[in-house]
Amino acid sequence: MVQIKFMLLLCKGNKKDNGPIVMRVNGLDKELNLSTGIKIDLQHWDKHKEQVKPKHPQSYLLNKSLEELRDKMFQIIETKSKGNEKIDRNTIKTAYRGKEEKTD
Repeated sequence: MVQIKFMLLLCKGNKKDNGPIVMRVNGLDKELNLSTGIKIDLQHWDKHKEQVKPKHPQSYLLNKSLEELRDKMFQIIETKSKGNEKIDRNTIKTAYRGKEEKTD
């Protein structure tokens, strides 16, 4: 079973306590971490709900973007599994980034 979680990554030396939100996909051959392109301060991140706290001025838009990314990932996995295609870290990563070769 595949699980998708969002996490805030913080660097040890970063004094501003901000970092990128990554999407972690478990349940494949190996764990997969993908960038969401969103950076946020630690004080605005709810790690239990895996979303931006409502006090952030753009929380609605950022959380909507995260949900869209989650939906996109589930759609990719569902499409691959229905087509009996190999579902591994590299296949999912390539499809997520849109670099998949199209065959007719």
